[in-house]
Amino acid sequence: MRVTSATLASGGRARNIIPDLFELNLNHRFGPDSSLPEACQRVKDLVQGEADVEFIDLSPAALPHRHHPLIQALAESGVKAVESKQAWTDVARFAELGVVAVNFGPGTQSQAHQRNEWTFLPDLEVGQRILSTWLHKISVAS
Repeated sequence: MRVTSATLASGGRARNIIPDLFELNLNHRFGPDSSLPEACQRVKDLVQGEADVEFIDLSPAALPHRHHPLIQALAESGVKAVESKQAWTDVARFAELGVVAVNFGPGTQSQAHQRNEWTFLPDLEVGQRILSTWLHKISVAS
């Protein structure tokens, strides 16, 4: 799955004049089935040579490492899903270094990065229970 969103836009000097310059910031998110060069090419293909494209922040996607023992133990501890995330996080930086990592925590995904972001209090209890179960599993296994 891929998602491309305009996140910032600027241009023009008056409401009745066609702008001579218009800048648009795109956030292009992609899964681990795409490489960074492929993702960049998709963005370039969007403008079909009709605009200059400058890449500011580049980060690859990361696989969820479902078969790693620590991730398996987390999955067995009550997480709802082990899947790739349609967003960039520091997990991608860890993956580039060969370090297995996950995004974990209670939260309402639709609220991420929103003004006045919130989550349900019972979700905090579920997150605490999953983390406690996982820590017990990996401490017993070692």
